[in-house]
This record gives sequence, structure tokens and C-alpha cells, in this order.
Amino acid sequence: AVGTGAARLSAAETATDGRAYGEIKRMYVDPAYRGARLGALVGVVLTRLLRGNIVASLPWSWISNPVTSPLIFYGCYRVGILLIPGQEVLSWVQMEAMVTKFQAMGFREALAEAAGVFAGAALPLGLGSLLVGAIVGGIGYAGAWGVVTTIQQRRARSTG
Repeated sequence: AVGTGAARLSAAETATDGRAYGEIKRMYVDPAYRGARLGALVGVVLTRLLRGNIVASLPWSWISNPVTSPLIFYGCYRVGILLIPGQEVLSWVQMEAMVTKFQAMGFREALAEAAGVFAGAALPLGLGSLLVGAIVGGIGYAGAWGVVTTIQQRRARSTG
């Protein structure tokens, strides 16, 4: 199970100046799912603040979670490598070995070592992310445009 929780709406009380209130209590969340849930919550809050569509924001927190993010980052890094001639490629196996090495180090030592590795990967990762983001964003925009246009046309026909 992912976790358990409870929500309730309470009637007005003297302690709340006569206003009704709601409570949400989390009793347990499996540690493996905590990051994904937090990402979804942050996404919903930011979407609400920016007056965006909450339903449309949720899939992105499901796609980019702690399990899939390394694969997305590595894929963007490899795309960036294709754009930069002569750039040394870090293989997935080399990256796994580095993570194992970092885990055996102290925090500061691992952070310094990781900063050095990231400095060499930042340009290909950035370029690859921009290209992949532009392509996926363009496809998503075109798809959303088509869906919204179709819905608007159907509504216009049914009301007019």
C-alpha cells in the first residue's frame, strides 16, 4: 500500500469562532512513495498559485519522479553529447560506479567529487534538455491545441 490517511469536515465550534473547518491527517506513507507524493503536492500548490489546470499538472509529477528522473536526465545528457563533437561520454555503468563510490565517501568529499563530474556533464545535459524539452513541449502543445479546439467546436455546435 502507498499509505493511509483520513480527512474530515468538522462543524463550527466556539474554538474556531463559529467557522467550520477541515482536517487532513496522514497516518502512514510508504517511504518509497514519499518523494512522488511530495512532488505532486508541490505541483498542485504551484499550479494553484499560478492559476493553472491542476488536472493537467499531475501527470508531470508522475512522469518525473525519483525512479524515472535519472533515466530522463541520462537520456537528455546523451542527446546533448550528440550535439557536441568530441565530448567524452559517461556510460550508464560508469555513472553507477560513481554513485557507489560517492556512497562510500563522506558527505563533503562526495559533494566535491560530484561537483567536478557535474561540471563536465552540465553543457551536454543542458543542451540535450533544451532540445528534448522543445520537441516534447511542441508535441504536447500541438496535442493540447487539437484537443481544446475540438472541445470548443463541439461546445459551439451544441449551444448554437
